[in-house]
Amino acid sequence: MVRRWVPIVLVLLLIALTIVSLPGSVLGAAEPHLSPSRSNLATANQNAIYLPLISRAHRVLPAGAIFDDFSDPSTGWPVADEEEYASDYVDGEYRFFVKQANSGGYSFHPTFRCVDCDIQVDVRIASGGPGIYGLSFGVTEAQDAAYLFGIGFDETGQRGYYELWKAIGDLPDDPLWSRASEHIRPFQQTNRLRVRRVGTDIHLYANDHYLGNIPDDELVGLFGVGVAAGSEDTPNTDIRFDNFYAAPLD
Repeated sequence: MVRRWVPIVLVLLLIALTIVSLPGSVLGAAEPHLSPSRSNLATANQNAIYLPLISRAHRVLPAGAIFDDFSDPSTGWPVADEEEYASDYVDGEYRFFVKQANSGGYSFHPTFRCVDCDIQVDVRIASGGPGIYGLSFGVTEAQDAAYLFGIGFDETGQRGYYELWKAIGDLPDDPLWSRASEHIRPFQQTNRLRVRRVGTDIHLYANDHYLGNIPDDELVGLFGVGVAAGSEDTPNTDIRFDNFYAAPLD
């Protein structure tokens, strides 16, 4: 499901979740927060996604895994054109175009759920920026809690950093983890992001390099996964996702 950011307080991001009706199902909603100085989210359309057991890269997927290279617009990721952002399939990628400064949104896969799982995506800024973007995961069934693993850049666009934020109702003033990393490729280059959640451990990766483990045991249950994108002080930030993959761990 698509969420959107709109400013609400100077240093916190509030996720406003409303009820979204799907064919044959209804998803509930609540109001978690996500990241500082990046603002607020609301819903748009969501559709079911039915993906093959063999990916379009012609690799056999593990049992229960999903993969999408976004070459087929019928795979069901949300398409929207809102005041703050637009999302669509463009040139074999999933595009989030953030129209306003300090705004953005995220899309959840509507069917995949996991406790221990491996989540990956290729992501880049096509124009504008610097922005922040990455993976959303740990979304509870009630959608009142979530994690965000995002990367961003300093004013030069050369020095990359990564952050892990957790929302359970109100977000604390600081992320669970925040570090600069030489393994994050500068600005408009593609970065491969990965999260492995194993029990209470959250392992983060960028471009096949291990960034660290952040233990956390406060969220339990079945969790949703997706992608997130946002602008900072510059509007018209164009962020592209590709090769989304998620699989439960044995």
